[in-house]
Amino acid sequence: MTLIIRYRDEIVRYSAMALGAVLIIAGIIAIIGSSERVVDNVVSGENTVIAAFLILTGLLLLGASMVQSIVGRTPLERFYKQVKSAETGKEEKEEK
Repeated sequence: MTLIIRYRDEIVRYSAMALGAVLIIAGIIAIIGSSERVVDNVVSGENTVIAAFLILTGLLLLGASMVQSIVGRTPLERFYKQVKSAETGKEEKEEK
């Protein structure tokens, strides 16, 4: 149990990266499948909207999973580290 709590940030980060990549790939595959008949154009439009949603959601998840490395290279790094240390200090007090 404590192992999961200790590595939860990494677990969430890598899970979000994997899920984001899967959503982007699913969106690209959905866009590639196009209809040939005129009657299917409405369905094709709906599929394109769903594919665009999947791709944007995947990009959002990838961006969210990379936020720590992005923040680490900006002036907000010190603020981010203070927040993380306060968060872990708070958890340590709750465990005791």
